[in-house]
Amino acid sequence: MGFAPAAQALPTARAESAAAAAPATPDDPLTVRVGLHVRNIYGLSLHEQTFKADGWYWLKVPPAVLALMNSRGISPKDMVEFVNQVDNWDGLIELLDEEQPPLQDGSRLFSFRFAANFYVNEIDQRRSPFESIRLPLILETDADSFADPASRVRLLPESGSRGLLGDYSSIYGYQLRGVRVRAADHAYPTAFGKDSDQTYSRVEIWVEYSPDPWAMFTQWILPLLLVMCLVLLAPTLEGTLGDARLAIPPTALLTLVFMQQSYKAEMPPTSYLTFLDQLFIYGYVVSVGLFVLFLWGSNQMEAASEDQRERVMRRINRVDVRSQVAALIGFVLVALIAWYR
Repeated sequence: MGFAPAAQALPTARAESAAAAAPATPDDPLTVRVGLHVRNIYGLSLHEQTFKADGWYWLKVPPAVLALMNSRGISPKDMVEFVNQVDNWDGLIELLDEEQPPLQDGSRLFSFRFAANFYVNEIDQRRSPFESIRLPLILETDADSFADPASRVRLLPESGSRGLLGDYSSIYGYQLRGVRVRAADHAYPTAFGKDSDQTYSRVEIWVEYSPDPWAMFTQWILPLLLVMCLVLLAPTLEGTLGDARLAIPPTALLTLVFMQQSYKAEMPPTSYLTFLDQLFIYGYVVSVGLFVLFLWGSNQMEAASEDQRERVMRRINRVDVRSQVAALIGFVLVALIAWYR
């Protein structure tokens, strides 16, 4: 139960509390060994918080669990389910070779092929577009009899994360950082009408990806920097060129608005501002601030008499330079605060 050679991924808060439960052991007669191989991961949609995956999983069921299945009429396909699967009508869970003979210890091996859409419950976007994402595949006991305290069946993943991912598990624009698998317990906040709460055993697989930094920089940061450079260079125009100066900030402001709308269309809604959102907002402030500054400069030039125009223009140029320096320092500070907050 560990990462393949790559950076580690942290579990969610809910999974952390589940991990505190006593782990299953291979010697437990009601422990089912679970293996999984994800051949393909594709169709990632951050806006819909979904992705697609296909592959195989297999269950090594000991005699005690087989006897429980026979007494309760539980079929192999009803033993476990993917709890974060969506669009069940479009998914495939196919049992392979149901008539395989028992193993030497009396256990039965049931193999399944799956292809389905899965939901990503949590996507942390605070450092978006440079934030890593973790895609979960969660298998949980499905039959209520397996959650009964008197006969609770535990799921135990095969040791190690080697062989979990296939050759087609990469996602365009992202780098595979690692994969983690572990066993956990999950208790729902309801008893479903029964006399006592039931705890379901699960196996969680987390596949972590990080976006390609250069690709994200050229796609989102570089266009923003280019627009900001044009805005910050606008004060270098002479104060006498009032019409040209006044045209630049509104044009830049509209460009930034459209850029942010394109960015937000690819992301799920959040209750907080992402790193890129805060850079866009600062761009809005600078654009509006420079527009107000240019209005002030144009009015000063129009109100000045002929003998005062040169002195007023020098004053406007001094304010322009100070505004440029302040806006540039502010951009650096906002970027640092947005990244490390």
